[in-house]
Amino acid sequence: MEKTTSDSFVHWSNMDDLVKYAEEKPAEVSRLWSQLYDEFISVSDKIERFRKKRKLFNKEIALDALPFGTY
Repeated sequence: MEKTTSDSFVHWSNMDDLVKYAEEKPAEVSRLWSQLYDEFISVSDKIERFRKKRKLFNKEIALDALPFGTY
């Protein structure tokens, strides 16, 4: 699959990082993913929880707020 950023809001590397994370820790990613849609948690808290957990998984992951709009 060719990796390109044209016509995309999220850089392909962010999506690749998410796939790798989900493959390594499916239950954790599932829980975090579900929390993104929890209306009782503030948007900023949802994003921050996801970022913190991903950073624990891989400190090299660069994750800005943009992918969350896509997710």
